[in-house]
Amino acid sequence: MFLRILHLTMISMKREITVVMPVYKVEKYVSECLDSIINQTFDCFECIIIDDCSPDNSMRLIEEKLAGYKGNINFRIVRKERNEGVSAARNKGIELSQGSYLLFIDSDDMLYENCLEKLWEETKKYPGIDLVQGDSYSEGMESKNSGLQRYTEGRIRINKLFLDSKITSTPVNRLIRKAVLTENAIYFRTGILFEDFLWCYFLYKKVETFASVNSFTYFYRRSNPFSTMNKAKTDFDRPAKDFIFILTVFYEHMEQELYAENICFILNKLMPVVYNAATIGVTRESYDAIDKFKRNLIKRHFREFRPMEVLYELNLFYPFCLLLNWGIYRHHILYKYAHLIKWYYKIWGRLYR
Repeated sequence: MFLRILHLTMISMKREITVVMPVYKVEKYVSECLDSIINQTFDCFECIIIDDCSPDNSMRLIEEKLAGYKGNINFRIVRKERNEGVSAARNKGIELSQGSYLLFIDSDDMLYENCLEKLWEETKKYPGIDLVQGDSYSEGMESKNSGLQRYTEGRIRINKLFLDSKITSTPVNRLIRKAVLTENAIYFRTGILFEDFLWCYFLYKKVETFASVNSFTYFYRRSNPFSTMNKAKTDFDRPAKDFIFILTVFYEHMEQELYAENICFILNKLMPVVYNAATIGVTRESYDAIDKFKRNLIKRHFREFRPMEVLYELNLFYPFCLLLNWGIYRHHILYKYAHLIKWYYKIWGRLYR
């Protein structure tokens, strides 16, 4: 099963935070990632490094760096007998963690040196808070929380922020109260791509209190050729299949209280799947899965007399789907139309209850 190695500091103090770092094929980046953890201005935490049977020199580089480490951070290395992917690695990190809060980091990314200090400060301002998120920087692209309130309370309000894409769908760069995950059995689904997206969808159904920090705390690397997003640019078959599975799960777990937000969220994610499948290409099996999902949607919405959804969904079928080749139509016109769907339900929503 798992061989655990306890590294260095045996100082007996409560570790408030557990940093979970899965490792697989990151020898080019992992030293920078580990340095960013070691150099944190807040050091009362543990870091669980999970070796997912990485075939390169990633773990050797980590072991060499930790061999001379004399600081206060409690590093633990967990070795797996076989490669099972990042989802299984993160789940094992949740299981073994001792901190009351978790922070996930991808081992090709980096933390700003005051990341944990900044995020931890918010847990002192708002005791028992469920989740604290920072700003991120991504090789030429900033992701800031400027549109978010400093503190938000209420499960429905927070879920709406996620569905409106005001909160990013990634597990990294946030402190998450461990009990929210364990008490609600929110774990990463194994064996699929875009597991972050599915995990976040269920997480934000349970978060009751949320804070955002308007400071950069996380550097996200986009240039790693082994990343799922980069692979999907040239081979979209499995991504298409897994994304349709995820959207089906979303549709089956929609809350009627946020119907408009949920359906717009699903349609805005389905549209690029349809476009990329047509431009990059997929197998017949994946094409049929996409076709079945969009046909089921439009048939159901036609039966339920939901004209706004039907008008959007017509754009996913030939010949209207040819308009998706026009970038302005995809990125502006359809996304703005989705806002009209929300306004439609603000006015007429009571008729559908």
